[in-house]
Amino acid sequence: MYQAVVVAAVLTASATASRPAASADLYGDYNAPPAYGMEPVPPQDIFEGWWLGGTIGGASVNYDMSPGSSVSSSGVLGGIVGGYSWQHGPFVVGVEGDFLASDISGSRSFNGGLNKVSPGFDTLADLRLRAGYTILPNLLLFGTFGGAWADADLPISGPGGAFRETTFFGWSAGAAPSLP
Repeated sequence: MYQAVVVAAVLTASATASRPAASADLYGDYNAPPAYGMEPVPPQDIFEGWWLGGTIGGASVNYDMSPGSSVSSSGVLGGIVGGYSWQHGPFVVGVEGDFLASDISGSRSFNGGLNKVSPGFDTLADLRLRAGYTILPNLLLFGTFGGAWADADLPISGPGGAFRETTFFGWSAGAAPSLP
């Protein structure tokens, strides 16, 4: 008999603590759509964080060899681009860089046809600062400015010819729109 009283007391206490009729006493608009059907709020700083991408393009270079003589080189280049951006409201600032491999080459005879030069670029890289403004929630207009580096080969065949590797330093600038 003692066990039956304990079981009845436990069942009564648990039924009292979880009575379903208590939830019907809540106040509110019962005709409103459910909260789970609403669109999620997009993140405010969608251009902040790390990013990584790829690039492919072309380039041309013009060398001045001697008075009145020059040689042009052109070709394809491609590589990886990446960086980090900080966003505060509509303003975005960051740092970005890229490393590119290339097939830029050309050739020209000079010195009355006795010599031939065949310049080419192997690798290029640059590091830039980036600043922009979000004109729409998903559209960023930005500009970049920084330094650039290129590794070049300059082989000259013929009398007095030689092979020379050289490094070029310069600047890099650009502007573009960006989507997340």
